[in-house]
Amino acid sequence: MARTSVTELEAQVQELRGIINRLTGNVPRTEDMAPEDRPDYMPHGSDRHAAFLGLREVAEDDEIKPKAKGPNEKWYTLQDRTMFGIAVREEFLEAYLQQRVGELQKPTVHPEAPPMWVPTEAPASGITI
Repeated sequence: MARTSVTELEAQVQELRGIINRLTGNVPRTEDMAPEDRPDYMPHGSDRHAAFLGLREVAEDDEIKPKAKGPNEKWYTLQDRTMFGIAVREEFLEAYLQQRVGELQKPTVHPEAPPMWVPTEAPASGITI
């Protein structure tokens, strides 16, 4: 019988742990990953970000109302104009669209701002109800 080395056994253990994690639905810890490497990352101003905000891109010469120009020089309108009902005022929709389009711009952080708190996946303790 052939003897297996320690490195081969470690590789088998890692493979078995991966199988167990996939079967049980465990996901990798995201606190050690760069934000760009996370599967739920959306860069500011991307098409995914615009869709998340309920926006869709339109041509500049389209007759669609309301529409607003984004920070990336693209024109946007609301994906669903009727989300607030059919009697909503046009001024409200324009203001709402401007707010949503403004969120496509990457936020600026003051140079003296403290670091942002990042939640960990450690279970909370000391919380009583």
